[in-house]
Amino acid sequence: MFITSEKTRIKNPFLEVDQYGWSKVDLMLYAPLYFCRYIDYMEGGEFTTTSLLSRVFQLRDLSNMSHVTIKDVYLISPGHKNNTEGWLMGKVSKIFVSTDHESKNGPPVYKIIKNDGAEIFVDECFEVDDEQLSYEMILDVG
Repeated sequence: MFITSEKTRIKNPFLEVDQYGWSKVDLMLYAPLYFCRYIDYMEGGEFTTTSLLSRVFQLRDLSNMSHVTIKDVYLISPGHKNNTEGWLMGKVSKIFVSTDHESKNGPPVYKIIKNDGAEIFVDECFEVDDEQLSYEMILDVG
């Protein structure tokens, strides 16, 4: 999640009436983020867009839109999640969602597979243990 304030709002003549630009946003949670580049085929045109998302379900919802093709997804993870001193950005190849998490009385767990083969397990915000759940693929950008 991101936090911003009115004083960081900027004017931009290219934005729609209900859109705002921001010169600065802050992270509300010290959790993984997703950098996504996609093509939106709307109104007879082809528009490439890059978004910074804070939740896996946003990627899932985007991938389910018939007029959108996801080109790249990168996982941006804080040091305490990737065992380093700082943030890392790694390309994602596949994302899976747990299918039996309700039997363990928990929220959905997502298994993210990066291009280097590394796996990370997260719920909507934080890294979690695998807990031997079953998974189905929801996104393949390999």
